[in-house]
Amino acid sequence: MQTPMRDRNESWRFDDVEVRGRANEVRRGDRAIGVEPKAHAVLLVLLSRAGEAVGREALLDTVWGHRHVTPSVLNRIIAQLRRALGDDAANPKYIQTLHGRGYRFMVKPERVLPDGASQHPETPLDAADAAHEDDDHPMDSADPRNPARPASAPHHPARNR
Repeated sequence: MQTPMRDRNESWRFDDVEVRGRANEVRRGDRAIGVEPKAHAVLLVLLSRAGEAVGREALLDTVWGHRHVTPSVLNRIIAQLRRALGDDAANPKYIQTLHGRGYRFMVKPERVLPDGASQHPETPLDAADAAHEDDDHPMDSADPRNPARPASAPHHPARNR
């Protein structure tokens, strides 16, 4: 699953942070925040799927392609992003760890249009939805009743907690 060029060129804004796709830049207010190119790419993927659970394998495949990379590389990149954004793994504001599975960007960002205008208002995700995960279902979200289960996945009430 490669990130389409359109996604890599998009810019996003949340709180006082702007992530510029084409410029490979992250800014907080009027100052640039230094992150590695791969960290920038991971952040773009998370922003483009804000509110959704994004699997570790999907991130590795999207950002690193078919090259063999150890999972610790992704751990290091997520830690770098958290430091850059002033986020805390234990009490996340932006990047939530879904243990053993992946990550979720917890704030709905605004897509920044080329003229600098924003396309979507910033709305924090419902904390109950962001915190509730069902370990027995695939990562991609399509079912509005359960963001961890695609619409095509069978519903098993006994498996819900």
